Amino acid sequence: MSSLPPSLDVTESLYARMVDQAPEEWRAQLADPLAWDNSMREQVAALLIPAARDEAIAQSQARGDRGFILYDQKAIETYIYYVGSEFADTVLWMADMPTKLELQAVLESYDPTLEAAIAIASADSVQVMWIKQDGSIQTQGAQAVNPLPIAVPPGVTATASERDGCYGYDFSDVRLGKLGRVTFLPLGDNQLDFQWEFATLQDEQRDAEAKALFEPIAQQAIAAWRSALQRKAGA
Repeated sequence: MSSLPPSLDVTESLYARMVDQAPEEWRAQLADPLAWDNSMREQVAALLIPAARDEAIAQSQARGDRGFILYDQKAIETYIYYVGSEFADTVLWMADMPTKLELQAVLESYDPTLEAAIAIASADSVQVMWIKQDGSIQTQGAQAVNPLPIAVPPGVTATASERDGCYGYDFSDVRLGKLGRVTFLPLGDNQLDFQWEFATLQDEQRDAEAKALFEPIAQQAIAAWRSALQRKAGA
């Protein structure tokens, strides 16, 4: 297993590449990604793919590996990561098998010195793209995902997030606030371990109630994820 981190946040670096590659008259508008709107759709589209390809090539050369650019689309903004190929299945664990096989085929076939593999992930779908040397794009389109393996009680929500190079889900309750987190810990051979942690607010009564709510949710979700991985491995 590589000693390199599973993923590296390249959001600022990739956006900087977009600004550098933009015509002078676009640069002021592009300087703040949070201010981008529909009127800038064509400018962003013209720059995003070339910048992603260049960032992927630079990261591959710096790390000495093969990998892909992951667009992690949140409700408000998008975070962008470079992910080593050996962590593809674990980072995109929520994707269906055809999507994982599509990404695997791209990662095995693309030229990391001239081309890029990209995955665009949202709460509802994952799309794999192969950015060819000539700028053309090969993709089978966006495919639906199933992010949580269990039903959660009314009022409980789960939000995907990244922390210290590891993905996971932060759980909250509409009345009790933040409940805790389940983190996916990449191991060797595209395997995962799971860790759950409870979010205490140092309020004895609230914490006891929140832990009683969250602990079975975390344990049931982890059991379901482990079962899915075992089925995938044929265990």
